Amino acid sequence: MENLETLLNKQQYEAVVSNDKYLRIIAGAGSGKTRVLTYKIAYLIDNLQVKPSEILAITFTNKVAKEMKERIVKLINVNSKDLTIKTFHSFCSYFLRKEIYHNLGIPSNFTILDEDDQKNLIKQTCFFMKINKSDKIVEKAINFIRNEKGKGNYPADVKFNHDKDFSKLMEIFKNYELNKTELYCLDFDDLILRTIQILKTNMFTYKKWSNMYKYILIDEFQDTDDVQYELVRLLVGNDTNLVVVGDPDQTIYSWRGANQKIILDLGNDFHPLKSIVLNYNYRSTKNILETANKLIDNNKMRYKKDLITENSNGAEVECFKGFTKQEEADYVIKQIIKLKAENNDFSYNQVAILYRASYVTNIFENRLTMNKIPFVIYGGIRFYQRLEIKLALAYIRLINNFDDDISYLRIINVPRRKIGETTQNLIQEEAKRNKLSIFKYIDNIEKYDTTLKANTIIALQTLNSKIKEAKQNFDNEKKNKAGIIKKYLDDIGLTDYINSMEEDDDSNSRIGNLNYLIDELHTYFNESETATLDEYLENITLATAQDDLTNSDKVKLMTIHTAKGLEFDYVFVVCCNSDIFPSVKTLLEKPKEGLEEERRLCYVAFTRARKKLFVTCNSDYSFINSGNSTPSIFFKEAGLNINKPRQSQNTQIKRNTYNDMNKNLEDYKKSIKKLYENINDRKKDLNYKVGDKVQHKKFGVGKVIEIQDDILTIDFENEGIKKIIANHPSIEKIM
Repeated sequence: MENLETLLNKQQYEAVVSNDKYLRIIAGAGSGKTRVLTYKIAYLIDNLQVKPSEILAITFTNKVAKEMKERIVKLINVNSKDLTIKTFHSFCSYFLRKEIYHNLGIPSNFTILDEDDQKNLIKQTCFFMKINKSDKIVEKAINFIRNEKGKGNYPADVKFNHDKDFSKLMEIFKNYELNKTELYCLDFDDLILRTIQILKTNMFTYKKWSNMYKYILIDEFQDTDDVQYELVRLLVGNDTNLVVVGDPDQTIYSWRGANQKIILDLGNDFHPLKSIVLNYNYRSTKNILETANKLIDNNKMRYKKDLITENSNGAEVECFKGFTKQEEADYVIKQIIKLKAENNDFSYNQVAILYRASYVTNIFENRLTMNKIPFVIYGGIRFYQRLEIKLALAYIRLINNFDDDISYLRIINVPRRKIGETTQNLIQEEAKRNKLSIFKYIDNIEKYDTTLKANTIIALQTLNSKIKEAKQNFDNEKKNKAGIIKKYLDDIGLTDYINSMEEDDDSNSRIGNLNYLIDELHTYFNESETATLDEYLENITLATAQDDLTNSDKVKLMTIHTAKGLEFDYVFVVCCNSDIFPSVKTLLEKPKEGLEEERRLCYVAFTRARKKLFVTCNSDYSFINSGNSTPSIFFKEAGLNINKPRQSQNTQIKRNTYNDMNKNLEDYKKSIKKLYENINDRKKDLNYKVGDKVQHKKFGVGKVIEIQDDILTIDFENEGIKKIIANHPSIEKIM
């Protein structure tokens, strides 16, 4: 490996060559933390002769893991297959494939449930408990189970609370766990929880794994949660060196358990702890960094540092406030067109539009389309979650595991086999009564008493035969496994079925997505002779939103959470309205810590920009001031002077002054709290569904055309399409 002192700055070099047993690297945005981790691993192998098998690196996404492997292979003579660089979940899956059968009796070819599969299994559990799927407790149970397991709890660990539905929720939780075990399935939380369970209960296994790695390196350590940290402490043996890299100022996932105190207080558990700060930013201009530094300096719970750079001052951070969301979107489009005209090397993939709340994207999509600017949205329906892909993967999972009831039920009537919901329920009941998977029950149905009709049995036994035939052909094929899968999907009628489906609003056709999946399988099996279908299915189940990112020449639209770890030449942080960013919900749920986390999120957004940063807002999105929103307090905290444009002649919205933003924060919080108390006191039915008619105090009568989380997309008769929070006091359902 080349001379490290010429390749790294002083702090980076110190971090790479440090031999401290416990090392914490506080790595600011754009300071080259992935570079440091990569060189650290290469240095350990090439200079200190540490075996690759003695090093475990944990990354935040599979994409980063793959990139790190590729970089290390270029630096030193090592086979990428010898490097163990994984996410927490993929490492635990790797561990469990080796250990779960001997320790817990669960077969090593267990199926991993994604969130959608988990939801379906909970609904199926409720069905067996004679709970109607439309009962409110079903959705409540889904959230209850996810929350408890996110805290590391199985049913036996849950503490009693006074919720009127607590007993029923616990019963559903227990039955869900039993059903999952019978199906040889694990959900995402199980991957880590079962790993911890085995390490804590089997001393032989614990000693083996706690002594396996001489070095454990963890990226994005600020986003580690309590359960993951418990796993880390179990894996770090007496002779293990621990290196963590992270930035407390970028802790933005507390809503899913990330605990900032873990990185800040690491020295309490691992001491003596050496800390090295990487604050030399290679990404952004001085003006962008000055803005970000001013903003984050308002936080109290942080490891104090300021980012510095030798980059030029660059363009001033540009701010804009539109009286309407249309004006804000038009401004963004105008700036993108201007950037393209002024920069010879411009490409659309250098541009990102970032937002705190996904429901604000509609107007930007509209204006981008009108101006023929190509764009792609991340954080919507991801590729592997698309209907046509889920159907194809269900068929593929069945040739990998006949006992996968979740997949079987997904495709049981696709293509149409005249097997309706009542018949499907009957099949589930009979299979469960005879303690068999649906596949095995249908295969041996002549041995049991059944009330299924003859045509149903024939249809499903024909389906089983095709699945078994495909599995045999797949197992026997050496060179063209993807071709076998394509033929299987064609023969079973799925390709024709997808071809006949109505297209969704995405630019890619459904059949085009299916062809892409086949091409991906072809590439996957051709890259390695040892590639397995099991491994492929696991990889896509554990994929994150960032793993879907491509370098296509399109403007990127995404939430700030999705943008974490990415960088773009030109960044627009949009809809920075007072009651969107910082999030009203976050401030109410966590009055003390919420504002600091929202500020960290804004800091992350600002530091994604390399060359120019734009921060915009409008007067439309307001849950407090009835369409008269003020700019976010983050403008003032970051030292940004917002423009005061002349009011358009075609708008009747009252002009807000910049001084509106300077009102006392406590008064602001009180007004938010009062609003939500009023909302919670309302007695009206908030269980909206697509097709419901609503009345809005300002916009009149409309129809619900889409529901995403608690955001309604409503087509108003006189005002067109608008997105409104479901429990907004201005709307009510009309019959």
